[in-house]
Amino acid sequence: MKKQIILSLALAAASLFVKDVQAQQDLLANKPGVTDAEIRERINTLYRKQTSDANAVLLLEANALEKKNSEDMLISAMVIYDRVDHNPTKVEEVKKKILSKFPKGRTARAEAFSKIFEKSKLSADDMNKAYQTWIQDFPKNNFKENERAIYEDALSRLSLQYIQEGKMTEAITRVGEIKEAKYYVPVLSALNQSKQKSAYLTSILPLAEGMYNKLKPAFDAATNKQLLDSTTNYISVATIYADLLYQSGKKEQALQVSNTVLDQMDYVGYRIAPNVKIVSQVLAEQGKPAEALRVTERYIVTGNKDSATIAEIEPLYIKAHNGSKTGLDSYLADLNQKADTAVWSNNTTLTYKEISAHINQLFRAKNAESTRKLVMEVDALQRRTEEEYLLAAFKIYGFVLGGKEKYLALQNRILAAYPKGHQARELAFAAARGKTPSTADGMQRQYDSLVAIFPRESFKENDQEPYEDAISAILRQHIKEGNLTRALESLKALEKADIYTANLYKFFSDYNGEKPDSIFYPLVEKAYNISKAASMKPNNTMSSNAALYGPIKSLYATYLVQRGKNDEALAMVKPDLEESNYEGSMTITNANIVTGILQQQGKNAEAVAILEKCLNLGYLDSSLVNRFLQLYPKVKGTSAEAEAFVKARSENNDKSMRIKLESEMVKTKAPDFSLMDRDGKKVSLSDYKGKVVILDFWATWCIPCIGSFPAMQNAIDKYKTNPDVAFLFINTSQQEENYKELVNKFFAKHKNYTFHVLYDEMRKPENSVAKAFDVTGLPTKIVIDKEGYVRFKSAGSTTESETILRELGIKIDMASKN
Repeated sequence: MKKQIILSLALAAASLFVKDVQAQQDLLANKPGVTDAEIRERINTLYRKQTSDANAVLLLEANALEKKNSEDMLISAMVIYDRVDHNPTKVEEVKKKILSKFPKGRTARAEAFSKIFEKSKLSADDMNKAYQTWIQDFPKNNFKENERAIYEDALSRLSLQYIQEGKMTEAITRVGEIKEAKYYVPVLSALNQSKQKSAYLTSILPLAEGMYNKLKPAFDAATNKQLLDSTTNYISVATIYADLLYQSGKKEQALQVSNTVLDQMDYVGYRIAPNVKIVSQVLAEQGKPAEALRVTERYIVTGNKDSATIAEIEPLYIKAHNGSKTGLDSYLADLNQKADTAVWSNNTTLTYKEISAHINQLFRAKNAESTRKLVMEVDALQRRTEEEYLLAAFKIYGFVLGGKEKYLALQNRILAAYPKGHQARELAFAAARGKTPSTADGMQRQYDSLVAIFPRESFKENDQEPYEDAISAILRQHIKEGNLTRALESLKALEKADIYTANLYKFFSDYNGEKPDSIFYPLVEKAYNISKAASMKPNNTMSSNAALYGPIKSLYATYLVQRGKNDEALAMVKPDLEESNYEGSMTITNANIVTGILQQQGKNAEAVAILEKCLNLGYLDSSLVNRFLQLYPKVKGTSAEAEAFVKARSENNDKSMRIKLESEMVKTKAPDFSLMDRDGKKVSLSDYKGKVVILDFWATWCIPCIGSFPAMQNAIDKYKTNPDVAFLFINTSQQEENYKELVNKFFAKHKNYTFHVLYDEMRKPENSVAKAFDVTGLPTKIVIDKEGYVRFKSAGSTTESETILRELGIKIDMASKN
């Protein structure tokens, strides 16, 4: 009996981990009023994490999005299946759904675009004919303003094809129709590099001038030019415009345009190197070598030590010093030192850690000066050769400064230079997660093959997350398969990982086999020591082990009680209970430990005082209530008074809950359905006419679903003699071919569950009962009244059995009274 109590307390503590998973499954796609932009931001945030947990949530989001009647949301689901799940079959399935539902939508338009401009090699004239048909099939005005960039892209590609074929007149005409700089710049650049440029200079120059005049006012008004999205476009256009002016003999104007760019950018960034060259070239031609030298020098000392600019310094220095090289060497050395001092990333005497800390400090400052310096650092980072520096630039471009082209170019450069490096490993592990084997042994073989390509010792100690995530997944599979020995091996492999305590919790909550005390007590003790040490480290806010110190402490205390170390356990958790003011997820567990010890020590009055505080705060857990009813008469009053106290608190809780549920009550006709149960019998909702019916939509992979099952069994037991109440558990959203086998295995392990399980339509989700009831997340529980109306519908679930039972009981009562 004592062991059972200890185990129940351990599992109560372990439920915190389950709740955390549940919180992750609080899908944004299921929430009313959430915009597409918010969903995309959520998806992007999760995608950037690239962890197994984040990817699991992404796939749940995709599953929910796929059920929406919105092309935007279906596209988001398709992208997740592509980038996270790496599942071409699923991608194609969603794409077909989109094309069927939205034959004139964005996806259909993109497919047609691809056939014209990407997958075929048409001549410019044939491409133009196809383009005219395309814009008739998909008129621009049928799409939102922010969905029209593809038309600009088409014009840009068409113009580039004309240039490639030497049809300059047609190209110049087409580029004049482009409005967005992003698509204008490549064509303008191609025109400027064309062999026929000189013959068409008078036609090309106005194109550059027009776009320059369009971009300049917005750029002039920007307070933070380095972060402005159009910075690259503006500098590109200004540079081409200045070059065309120079070639047209309008050198003073060229000088003015480039000087403006240099002043606006405060000489920061490698992109302005052509402007530096134009200015120094014009000044040198005007007989002003000293001024030309100062311009180039200023550019270098802001951190731009590219070889081409350095090479221009020597001839300018000699001209500025009347042909003399005197002092040139010391001048160049001083110039290099100034450049290194200005930009930490150029300084080879500094460690990566020092440079990284400096960059983080600049990012956190978030002012104009810090941003200016940040851009200088990133410009220098991307010119280095070490992978960690290139990765730093890659991440900053991708997540801070923007710049998709630079971001992708850097990734390709990193992969080419470091085929066994950090980024290659990240992509390989991500691809593997999309093709996870169904058994632990299969997962282990997959992991071993990845480790053979990317050995763990090749990476730093703080760069082991992909391996730890993979081992964690293997551990969960061993737990699922009931293999204690192999699970323990996987857990041991995570001892040095920051996710050790989280995986231990997973072990306690999910492993259904016997838990030998001789094995599990040392595990909990080790986890306690690890989490305690982590919590004592400074700046531990990002540590998982530190975050779980409180819960693991409670779990350890239960084992201390088992060993008769009551004083040690009491000293460990009682202060936490008092300091938290009896609030938080560990209150019930800690209150049970403390009052149990006090009861054993004969300190019943102190125990009752603690129990009263818990009950007054609404913690009506049966373990606390039963102990209160047992101890209260011994120290304070009669049993009747104790029962009255509990009843009053319970009624107050029920009253508050009833008021809340009244505001959530609906009345919509429930769609009828017919499904097969586990015995192969056909079951229809209409069979239960005149009864209150509770539908529980669940899946074998859904942790919160399984977490709520003990409470649902309690509810079945409570109402088993009530002929007016029925429970149906609808297994849905199972992607596995053998979903019936998985369901049967689950109930073979949990023979105490007397659920009436029905199988939803899995092959065609559009015909499923889940879709008919607009179920967008699991678990979803629906209460239908005796007249066949849906009265309550709720997604998600706590793992606290008594809370579920109390709430469900009130809902059934309200639905019964209609």
